[in-house]
Amino acid sequence: MHAGEDNDQPVTSIGGLGDQARIVGGFAGLHMTDNETARTAELFLTLKGKHSLMVVEHDMSFIKTISEIVTVLCDGSVLAQGTLDQVQQNEKVIEVYLGR
Repeated sequence: MHAGEDNDQPVTSIGGLGDQARIVGGFAGLHMTDNETARTAELFLTLKGKHSLMVVEHDMSFIKTISEIVTVLCDGSVLAQGTLDQVQQNEKVIEVYLGR
């Protein structure tokens, strides 16, 4: 897949950092190897301070690697914002996402 191409096929594996940069934007069902995940985190960290990124991810170890501030959304609105530890302990986040 190349930047600007319309492609409805899911991406199941990606190669170099250039490919990773092209797929940022998300594909449902994208499964990366541990090495690809590490390289994606490396890419994101090189962009830190130069670009804004929006990452929708439920792997909290990955999020902790790439972000200092986490914003949790619910129904399109900000539910909580802070460090990962702060949002994981936020009562509203726990209630909405864990149903307690």
